[in-house]
Amino acid sequence: MSVRDRIGFLVISGPDDPNTPVWKSDVNKGLQEGREVYLYLIDRGVLHMADDRFFESFSAHLRLYACAYGCRRYGVSLAKPAVFSGLAVLSHLLAGCRVFVSFPPIHDDPGEEWPLDGARSVCHSKGKKDRRAVLYIRWDPRVSHLPVEGLRIGAGLSSGWSNLTILLNRAATPLIGLAPDEMVDGDNRDTYLDILAKSGAVFCHEADLAMPEDALTRRQITAEEKNRLLSGSQRLIVV
Repeated sequence: MSVRDRIGFLVISGPDDPNTPVWKSDVNKGLQEGREVYLYLIDRGVLHMADDRFFESFSAHLRLYACAYGCRRYGVSLAKPAVFSGLAVLSHLLAGCRVFVSFPPIHDDPGEEWPLDGARSVCHSKGKKDRRAVLYIRWDPRVSHLPVEGLRIGAGLSSGWSNLTILLNRAATPLIGLAPDEMVDGDNRDTYLDILAKSGAVFCHEADLAMPEDALTRRQITAEEKNRLLSGSQRLIVV
């Protein structure tokens, strides 16, 4: 089957997220159309496998992958019928599927503008030579573990993507400036930042950073520039 017939889904949200019926419907639609459908579960997304009825949700054979790190974190058995893998597989799916759809948790900030279709982000690749990707982090690291999880995802993708942008909205910008003990699950933050700095990833942030220069390649952007990055990205992961 050609790349044109491959659809990849990344699900970061857990079973209680309101978007669960939406992405399950989208997955089944792709399967019913005879497409090659890949589903990668990461972070709280792996909790879907805790209920055995989850595996009966799909109308045809689904290529199911799950983040082994996430399964260990949330106590999901590695004996479930899925391929357990690291982020290298996610990088391959991001590059190898003609359409890639990211389903993050519903964001609870009413002031957050979202220029795409609800919580989902649908991206179409221009071809194998297109190695540009944007990772959009939206949460305040002082109240959610998701910003640091986003950095982990970015660090995992960085070796396979020559042009990776880490986009931080106003709430997420403190992810760079705060001390690790000031944020949720911040112990490995500096390790991920170091990997991303060495990879050449570019950090774009909305809010000002009152801190001395560091090893990161970063620049402050306006809300309009942020929206252009989001709407113009060929490969987008939203956290």
